[in-house]
Amino acid sequence: MLEAAGASLSNCIEVTVYLVGVEHWKAFNEIYARHFGAWKPARAVVPVGALHYGYLVEISARAWLERG
Repeated sequence: MLEAAGASLSNCIEVTVYLVGVEHWKAFNEIYARHFGAWKPARAVVPVGALHYGYLVEISARAWLERG
């Protein structure tokens, strides 16, 4: 969706992550860091018991793109 709007992950200003089980925290952090690199938007990680369809992670992100 970001690319379709002419944006990228560097336009993200806030990320909320719903993560099933804290035992996945380390693996998630490694993947997250690989994708975001040096860019560090505000982030909240919320441990949850279960997600639909057996998913382990759900991510909600807000991005800012200034149009001229």
